[in-house]
Amino acid sequence: MIRNLYRQKTQELRSFFENLVEISQSMPNHLFGQLASQVLRKTVVTFAPLPLEARVGNLQMSCDIQASHAEMQFAFTPDSFESKERKLLTWFLPNDGIFVDIGADVGIYTLTAATALSNNGRVIAVEPDATKFERLRKNISKNAELYPDWPVIDMFEMSFADSQSNISNVSLLKLVTDAQLPQVDVLKIDTGGDEELILEDFFDTAPLVLFPKTICLKNDVLSSNSNLNTVFRELGYFKVFKSKTNVVYRLRLN
Repeated sequence: MIRNLYRQKTQELRSFFENLVEISQSMPNHLFGQLASQVLRKTVVTFAPLPLEARVGNLQMSCDIQASHAEMQFAFTPDSFESKERKLLTWFLPNDGIFVDIGADVGIYTLTAATALSNNGRVIAVEPDATKFERLRKNISKNAELYPDWPVIDMFEMSFADSQSNISNVSLLKLVTDAQLPQVDVLKIDTGGDEELILEDFFDTAPLVLFPKTICLKNDVLSSNSNLNTVFRELGYFKVFKSKTNVVYRLRLN
């Protein structure tokens, strides 16, 4: 009886903090709204049991709002977390398209893409970190139960390159061919520094039909001494969007 009462009170407490998150999400984007959102965020971060279960739009996410600034921002103010990039990528995804997420983390982009696809679509999510991969798996499973018409989502706990030796363990081409993907409509890649190695290897070996039609990656990957700028230009990619964090390229289709 005491255990059941404890569970009930814990659930009531979680629901209370989840409601505070939803209130924060609805705050208007002016000074008062921003201040109110900050107060709500500080309250939840300080007192809420973690991980926090948050509903963001039509997604249900388990967020570690103390360890991850990205997850905190996505939970409390989703419109301020790479919203233009996420909307743009879903816009480029056909209903039955294919989305590949390299460095999926806990699934923010993976799940966003899934909402734009039918059950004829497909998502490939790759995350090398075991802890993040487990949370990715749970987030995908949780939302798949809510939306049975979702696309097939395949998850892989693996890395493409060793950050110390820069020796590729699994190539992007092998991932795509092993998954029997006929094309890649959108590729989001965030590996923390190995993007150039992975992409150049892919473009050197992959057939043209498998070249991603849209690519999203971090701005800092394309530094002034990066060869990717030249590679993209020679292959026919052009820039369609750039934010403080990310840049999106589109393949010029003839």
